[in-house]
Amino acid sequence: MRLTWLLGIGLLLGCTEPAPPIIIRPAATPVRPDFEVRKEVRRVGFGGCAGDACSLTLLDTLAAYRPDVFIWLGDNVYVEHPDSLPAAYDRLAADSSFVNLKSTTRMLATWDEYDYGGTPVSKDAFLSFWEDPVRSVRREREGVYASYLFDGARRDVLVILLDARSFRSQLDSVEGVSLRYADGAPYFADHLPEMSPDSTVLGDEQWAWLEEQLSIPCDIRVVATSMPFGPAFNGRMTWANFPQEQHRMLDALAEAHATERTVFVSGVAHFGEVSRLDSGQIDGWPLDLPALYDVTSSSLASTPGRPTENRHRIGDPVATHNVGLLEWHDENEVSARLLTNPAAAGGTWELELP
Repeated sequence: MRLTWLLGIGLLLGCTEPAPPIIIRPAATPVRPDFEVRKEVRRVGFGGCAGDACSLTLLDTLAAYRPDVFIWLGDNVYVEHPDSLPAAYDRLAADSSFVNLKSTTRMLATWDEYDYGGTPVSKDAFLSFWEDPVRSVRREREGVYASYLFDGARRDVLVILLDARSFRSQLDSVEGVSLRYADGAPYFADHLPEMSPDSTVLGDEQWAWLEEQLSIPCDIRVVATSMPFGPAFNGRMTWANFPQEQHRMLDALAEAHATERTVFVSGVAHFGEVSRLDSGQIDGWPLDLPALYDVTSSSLASTPGRPTENRHRIGDPVATHNVGLLEWHDENEVSARLLTNPAAAGGTWELELP
């Protein structure tokens, strides 16, 4: 009777609803890289635009520095038709400097215009040459982007290899827009910035993947892209032609708290340079970010181009064949080198990473 009376009082007082259930949600599964490698990495080489019939002796110059990893940044071979890719890869594989470097250094690769091909045959030739495993995730999805976490005793180095060609929107050619080379001489722009909200560099699926990968804990993060990310607009093929995508990248880095200890490496410009992006510097985009560096190395062997103006550039451009090298000394100090033959044409930059 007493229990019934208490229940009745509870109903009169409005205590009719039970306490909400306690929901215990499972912990989120940590994001994993596509590939994990037990390897100490202190030096990362990089370069692209290897041409087709030229000697790659710059790789011998690089090999003397004993890089742990080398990133091929696109246009690694030059062909006009995808059917010619196997023969072009055979010529690269037979180059003695390539063989020498490959014997001691882990090689990673993305592609760009001349080795892209745009067909399943060209992708299979690419992945087979660069020795992707049979069950590689790059064989299962569109594009060739991937992430590699090098797990070392002293530091973990995450290499995020972007595919800036497979999904990239077509840019219209333009005539009559005059710009200037670094030496002041005029030239005409090939393209103007694409302002359509539908334009893209990476495509939706790669963007979703990248935003997850940026959350992976690491000591050093190297983001590799065939198109230069850091230079100001120069009418050539760079991320500045896609300002909305460039802004999205900065937003993604900020959202993931991944702006610290991140370095971009890039190619296909046909000259070398180092660009530094400071807070709010990208065409009025007011992001309070630490300094961000993009080290562009191009070309390894194909015809060098003429450096364009770049207000983000630090130091002098390198207007001859070059190959890049990153070397870290501690958590915050990274040396960037653009190696040349003769050595006097290159340069060294000390990058302070926050």
